[in-house]
Amino acid sequence: MNSIPNESSQRFFRLTCTLAGLVILVLIVYGRAIGFEFTNWDDVLFIVDNPNLKTPDGKGVAAIVTPGQNYKETLFIPITYLSYWVECYWFGLSSRVVHVTNIIIHGINGVLLVMFLNTIQRSTRVSMIAAVLFILHPLQVETVAWALGRKDLLATGLSLGALITWRQWCRPCDSRGRHIALGSFSVFLGILALLAKPTAVVLPVIMLMVWGVRKLRRPQDSEAHGTTIVIPLCLLVAAVCVIPLSEQGEFIPQYALPTVQRMVLWPWIMTTWVFRLIMDVHPQTFYPWPEQDGVGSLICMGGCAAAFFLALLIWLWKREKHTIVVGLLFTAIGFLPTLSIPLHYRHFCTADRYGYFPLIGCFLVVAIGLDAVLRYRQSLGIATSLVLTVVLVVQQQIRLSEWSDSLSLWRAQVSKLPADPYGYVYLGKAFETRGDDQHALENLAIAVQLGTNDETVYFHMGNILTKYGRLDQAEVAFKEALLRSPGYVESMVNLANVHVYKKQYQKAITIYTKALDFDSPYKPQINMNLAICYKEIGQYVPALAAVRRALIMQPDNPAAVALETSLKTRVQH
Repeated sequence: MNSIPNESSQRFFRLTCTLAGLVILVLIVYGRAIGFEFTNWDDVLFIVDNPNLKTPDGKGVAAIVTPGQNYKETLFIPITYLSYWVECYWFGLSSRVVHVTNIIIHGINGVLLVMFLNTIQRSTRVSMIAAVLFILHPLQVETVAWALGRKDLLATGLSLGALITWRQWCRPCDSRGRHIALGSFSVFLGILALLAKPTAVVLPVIMLMVWGVRKLRRPQDSEAHGTTIVIPLCLLVAAVCVIPLSEQGEFIPQYALPTVQRMVLWPWIMTTWVFRLIMDVHPQTFYPWPEQDGVGSLICMGGCAAAFFLALLIWLWKREKHTIVVGLLFTAIGFLPTLSIPLHYRHFCTADRYGYFPLIGCFLVVAIGLDAVLRYRQSLGIATSLVLTVVLVVQQQIRLSEWSDSLSLWRAQVSKLPADPYGYVYLGKAFETRGDDQHALENLAIAVQLGTNDETVYFHMGNILTKYGRLDQAEVAFKEALLRSPGYVESMVNLANVHVYKKQYQKAITIYTKALDFDSPYKPQINMNLAICYKEIGQYVPALAAVRRALIMQPDNPAAVALETSLKTRVQH
């Protein structure tokens, strides 16, 4: 019997070892992220303080899978939040568990990328190089190291799974049952990708692009008609598009560009992505809009870049560089959901996480180039690959360090964007969380000087000023917060508290009463504060009414029970 494995077995063994190497690479370069904390870049709001994740029964799950019912989340991404819920159910709320899961998913995505690229081109080496770039590039760090980057990780993995099964479905198959199963599974994975993050709406377009390029190259190809699966996915995309792709801003920043100007800047945004991919060594948490004075030149530059891109595609097609065309179109299509950002008033135009999936196409193009160098002159190709790997690892590790905690993250951000107020906003809040009120106040004051319109800045400044007895300044800060957000109940309550400290009880009563007009979880405490104010000015009947309202909402509140007893005695006398 011949003990030598056949060629197919050898190929499978090499591929398995290579894919295992990718997973090990991810664990090596991202392993220290396991010990990172939750940051105040939305982690606390959407994960730590999310009551749906801490509910072990079906109520939390029901809220997560019901549109509009998940805690403060505007996107409908139940798959993402269900993954957090499972972690909390089995392991409790732990940043370590969240980061471990993110790292594992990133490694799986690298494996899936190799499998997908092997279905659209023949070189496993090209697929492996692209996967290594995908794993190591510093622009990918945010998605992996940020706890809330889970939505992009899951959407990418599920999208790649849908694309892989779709490519298998396109191939001729003798078994009708297997053919139907592959098609159904591809649609199912596409649905899950959409429910992980709606940016997966581009899946049908990418499928059409890959299938179209192949049919143009090989009109007599025996593959199945690749558009059949696209039809149900398009219908699902139409349904999902009812839900916003991006959060709607609650206010219009003073510096916001007009909508038309923001829309036509999209080619410029794409161009800056290319430059960051190639040469930017300082990735940022977000990238602000350009100054209005330079918009005209940027529009011109973006238009020229778009024209160059079209000319490049035509030139590459004529030279039969079809896989490169697929890579470039993959990136262009993948970035389409970022158009939703110019449609809304955000304080930034893009962020690294938006490139996690689209940059796959660029990594494919670079991998083809490196493979060509390796085939032309192996020693030069190896040297180039080693230098590139070292550069990427160094930059990736530097960027990874910035995500260790909130202070590191925002210190890095303000060092790169010293004129942008939002870095100082979050840095100030990070100092406040750690009890360093002096540095918190300094950074929040810088944000105010730079022109922030964020009401929470003034709210936090007011809290710190109140803590140190600077009541007049605290009053001004809370009023500034309410000027920007008239329904900001927390600011109303704290402003009223300032008046209480200043013994201005009538002013406090007016503000507390106004705060009760809003639906908030603070109503029991507001009623208690009202009762105390009324008591201080000798109005015991309204004080008793207020404390009884508090007891209706919190019948077991001992302080309210004691106050009610005291007020009853006063009223009777």
